[in-house]
Amino acid sequence: MSISKRDNGFTLLELLVVVVILTVLAAVAIPIFLGQKTKAADAAAQANIAAIANTINNSHSLGTIPTNVGDIVEAADEGAGSQTIPLGGASVWDVEDRDNWCVEQQGGGDGWWHMRAGEHRPSETDCTGGNTGGGGGGGGILAPPSGLAAVPVSQHRINLTWNAVVDATGYGVYQNGVLLDTVLTTHDRAIGLTASTGYTFTVTTLSDSGESAPSAGVVGTTLDPDSFLAAWGANDVWQLGDGTTTDRDTPVPVDTSGALAGKTITLGGMGDSHSCVLADGAPYCWGLNDDGRLGDGTTDDSDIPVAVDTSGALSGTTITAIEVGGSFTCVLADGAPYCWGANGSGELGDGTGGAPGDHSDTPVAVDTSGVLAGKTITQLDAGMQHSCVIADDAPYCWGWGGPGHLGHGANSDGLTPQTVDMSGALAGTTITQIDAGLYHTCALANGAPYCWGSDVFGELGDGTLNPTTAPVAVDTSGVLAGTTITQVNVGSYYSCVVADDAPYCWGRNNDGQLGDGTTNNSSVPVPVDTSGVLAGKTVTQLKMSFEHSCVFADGDIFCWGNNNKGQLGNGASGYSDIPVAVDTSGALAGETVTNLEVGAQSNMAW
Repeated sequence: MSISKRDNGFTLLELLVVVVILTVLAAVAIPIFLGQKTKAADAAAQANIAAIANTINNSHSLGTIPTNVGDIVEAADEGAGSQTIPLGGASVWDVEDRDNWCVEQQGGGDGWWHMRAGEHRPSETDCTGGNTGGGGGGGGILAPPSGLAAVPVSQHRINLTWNAVVDATGYGVYQNGVLLDTVLTTHDRAIGLTASTGYTFTVTTLSDSGESAPSAGVVGTTLDPDSFLAAWGANDVWQLGDGTTTDRDTPVPVDTSGALAGKTITLGGMGDSHSCVLADGAPYCWGLNDDGRLGDGTTDDSDIPVAVDTSGALSGTTITAIEVGGSFTCVLADGAPYCWGANGSGELGDGTGGAPGDHSDTPVAVDTSGVLAGKTITQLDAGMQHSCVIADDAPYCWGWGGPGHLGHGANSDGLTPQTVDMSGALAGTTITQIDAGLYHTCALANGAPYCWGSDVFGELGDGTLNPTTAPVAVDTSGVLAGTTITQVNVGSYYSCVVADDAPYCWGRNNDGQLGDGTTNNSSVPVPVDTSGVLAGKTVTQLKMSFEHSCVFADGDIFCWGNNNKGQLGNGASGYSDIPVAVDTSGALAGETVTNLEVGAQSNMAW
């Protein structure tokens, strides 16, 4: 077939050429046209973002604006979280001088844009949630911390913890919306708080890009004043109850968030390697438990307080006293003594034991069918391996009796209570206080001190070094002449009294435990140095143990003697032969302390 030219038009070939040319021209022109339209839209979008940026906070310069975005539909204040603002309402935005804002693009792959002073980036999550992603993401604002917890540790302090955020340079801690502190670690303390009051805490993440939105808030409520408990000194077997085995040379809070939570602590004591308190009328203990001295029915050690088993012998009783011995514990309940723990020397007083390893991990009743039958017990005290009570104004003791400190005229143990010899020095007297120590015992009778047992370093105070199995009178002809003695206490090879509101001591003094400024032993009382930190103060409580002593005076605590485990509580090392003040800048800051107990190498206050 041939192609021929028509008289009145184009040949078919010519028409095909024209179509091809027009197609090529369209392929070139349409993208150019559409591209100009897209550029115009992008330019408008960037103008809108620029307007937003300027309106957000005209006190900041926001830097480079994002490119290649679609139509802007709304913006949100990241700090405010739920706040969203249509573009048309830009003139009424309440910017509140914030740094962080988010701008949404409609249908775009990046979703939201996050903008702040000096930077911009696509966010990983919806900005209205108050979070623009966590870590990385182009080096922008990090996520706020998670896992914020507030644990009350005293009536004026709450400990805060949270999960660390990768790449964080620090954290901002807020209390009731007000910046409390800027810290570098994931632990902080809110101090100076009001007792029994709730506070809301939030934490922000700090980074090179700025500060994150606040974390989820948590409420922490400070303890009731009666729930505060602090301890310091040796902690090798958890006797401080702070969840660690770290010795402390200044007071730290005992963990009262578990078994003791919300309870009022009224009494307490410390032994060789464990501690106990009476809270809401029930006993709780912590520390070493190899012989059941914690009384919880196990021999498992505990670094925090656990409840003593009161379902057995103590069921239905009212406990009025708790005393902690070397490796055993005793209470006075309904006027009768009960004990638990080590019983190798008859420490439990129930007529059993007496062999190495004997013990009870729950309370048992002390035998009151013998010399205590029908008597009214008014005081209980526990020593290293023996205990004593006052019943009908007379002393009775049981347990290990090797050095004669049971006072019953022999060096034998007592598996049940024994009568202290009242035929000699104590004849005709009324016993008002008794204190059992390591190897000797002392009592206050008719306002005068009497002691019995070991006398290696003059601890009986009668001017001799003669041990005795029966009470002897302490020499009161010297510095104690004419004074009014209100308290007697016993340690390891030394003794002390409070007379006219001041302390006096005698016996061993190798670590300055007599507090007289020397390390010279004395077989008669000497005055503790009151010219320094105790000047002008009234001593109301005196407590002592192995080789250190402490007093409570005018609301503060002062200690002296051995300090190898930090038991003096002043943040220093080495013994002190004169009283030093216990540090009150930490756990004791702002606390009202009314009670003091001293253990072998530890102390406790509340």
